[in-house]
Amino acid sequence: MKCLVPNITLEDANLFPNDYVSGLLGTTAPLGLAAHMAPLLGVPRWDISVLTIYHSVYATDGQTRPEFRVKSGFRPAEKVEDMRGDIRLSLIFDIPDFDDAQLLGEVITGCTLAGGTIISDLIEAKRVSGDGSCFSEVAEHVRGGGYILQRPNKPNFRLISSGDEQGLAAIAKTLFPATRISERLVPIALGFRLLEAPEEAPERYNTRDAITPHVFAEPVVGVGELVSIKSPHLMELTPNGVSDLFWRWSLNDDWILTHPKYKN
Repeated sequence: MKCLVPNITLEDANLFPNDYVSGLLGTTAPLGLAAHMAPLLGVPRWDISVLTIYHSVYATDGQTRPEFRVKSGFRPAEKVEDMRGDIRLSLIFDIPDFDDAQLLGEVITGCTLAGGTIISDLIEAKRVSGDGSCFSEVAEHVRGGGYILQRPNKPNFRLISSGDEQGLAAIAKTLFPATRISERLVPIALGFRLLEAPEEAPERYNTRDAITPHVFAEPVVGVGELVSIKSPHLMELTPNGVSDLFWRWSLNDDWILTHPKYKN
């Protein structure tokens, strides 16, 4: 079942973690929310796919803390410790073997996403079609915005990097080419590269999840495209074409990415 949760407001969301890139939340935060909700919905934890519609992000200056700098003696300075803001977005969930939009609305109400609480008395989730007509239905329920999509037909747009100079340079060249292109390309957070093997990682206490092994990892960045919710191309897609757009966890050796089209 594909189901729309429209017009979500996140108050005081955290915009400073690795998942916040180029003014937008990355693809890992909504999938983290989906993994949290899965047991409450009675579905396998990692089977929910998500497509996010971004309406607006209003960043604040964040909190500050005192710091001392050596310049003609110690002088107090203010260092930005955290950046927060308000986000308006909508989410489309693709949940296999699930058919209860009302339960989805009840479960997501009051959850947090990127540290911001989903504000609503009770969210009403709406079931949408499985083919491209779902995008027409979405456009009827939400106020403007765009999807962050991967680029399956253009291999050079599948670039990823976890911080290596060559990879970052290739991404920068794609985002800022010498010749202007029509697409609106943006850098996005795409997952993580593991620095430890899960089966060899030592047991750690007070972790967020007692089931999933805790390993150290570094963030991965890549290229996505911001596409209007009213794009006629999206509305012509087949069910398989629509499903391919959704972000989902994908394993590739020691890389955990949020879409199978991206390869290291």
